[in-house]
Amino acid sequence: MAFQFTPPGVLNRLRASVTFQNFPELNVTAGFLTTEGIRLALEGNATDLLPAMVSLVSSPAPYLSASLTMSIVRSSSLAQLYKLQIENTTLVGLVTIFPDTDVLNPFILNNVALETVREMAFAGMEAAMVVTARGYYNVNTGFFGT
Repeated sequence: MAFQFTPPGVLNRLRASVTFQNFPELNVTAGFLTTEGIRLALEGNATDLLPAMVSLVSSPAPYLSASLTMSIVRSSSLAQLYKLQIENTTLVGLVTIFPDTDVLNPFILNNVALETVREMAFAGMEAAMVVTARGYYNVNTGFFGT
């Protein structure tokens, strides 16, 4: 069979964003980000395969833990809003993450909390205030009917 070229698509550096349903003032768009941008890590197994005597038994999980990392420009007004939000309440609820491609649908995280702010250097050489939030991402919805 002859080689067939598959177009790789396009990543749009300015497309990725984060929206907070209950706290729209915390929404993150490209203009508020350093080059590190937005990162999403889904953690754990969507399905565990449990040993049996002669096989493995599938045990689908209803959710995965999710870590959202946002590298916000510290000199922007949004950095101050995150500082105030953390001082007031870290519980922020439903969050939607739009990736850097239109091929992937948005990721919706539930029960999100602002968890930590990475160490910041105040020597005028680093622009980032890196905020990490955690929540959960539903998986196996066809199995559980949710």
